[in-house]
Amino acid sequence: MDTASHLMFGATLGGLALLDPAVAQQPVLAHAIMAATLVGSNAPDFDTIVRLKSYSAYIRIHRGVTHSIPALLIWPLLISFPVTGLFQVWEHFHLIFLWAMGAVLYHVLLDWFNVYGVQCFRPLSNKWKNMDILSLFEPFLFVIHGAGLIIWSFMGSKVHTGWLFLGIYAATLIYIVVRSYQHHKGQSLLVLCAKGACQLYGAR
Repeated sequence: MDTASHLMFGATLGGLALLDPAVAQQPVLAHAIMAATLVGSNAPDFDTIVRLKSYSAYIRIHRGVTHSIPALLIWPLLISFPVTGLFQVWEHFHLIFLWAMGAVLYHVLLDWFNVYGVQCFRPLSNKWKNMDILSLFEPFLFVIHGAGLIIWSFMGSKVHTGWLFLGIYAATLIYIVVRSYQHHKGQSLLVLCAKGACQLYGAR
C-alpha cells in the first residue's frame, strides 16, 4: 500500500498495544513500542533506496527480498535492538520484538492483498503473489484509522485507547473479508460469463 497508509497503520498498532496493561501503565514502554511499530510498518519498503541507482533496479528489487520470509525475522531484530537500547527497556525486549514483527507482517500482508503483488514466499518461491483484493490506497481504511488517531489525540484520557483501536482493527478485518468475498464472487461471475459466451459461440 502507499507510504502514508503504512505509516498510519504503524501508529494505530502502537495504540492497539495499549490493550496490554503493562504497556498502558508504562509511558516509556508505550513510546518504545510506538517507535518499533512506526519503523516496522515501513521497514520492508526501505528497499526504495535502490531507486537512487535506477528505476529499473527499483522495479526489479522492490517488494522482493525485503518482503520475504527471512525478512519477517530480520527486520524486527534490526528494529528491536536499537529501540530497546534507546528507551532502556531491555526487560521488555520481547514485547518490542513482537510488536515490531507484527508491524512488518501487517505491511507484507497488505502488500500481498493488493494488485501489485509481492515475493513474500522467498526463498521458497520467487513467484510474485497478489490477492488483488485491496487497492494501493484504501479510503475507508485510511479514514477509520485516521479518525482513531484524531480521537486518541483529543480524547486520550477519556477513551480506552486499546479498545478503540481493537474496534478499528476488527472493522479493518471485516472490511478485508467483505472485499475478498466481493472479489471471488466477481471472479465467479466472470468465469460464468466466459463459459456462456463460449457456449453461445459454439452453438453458432
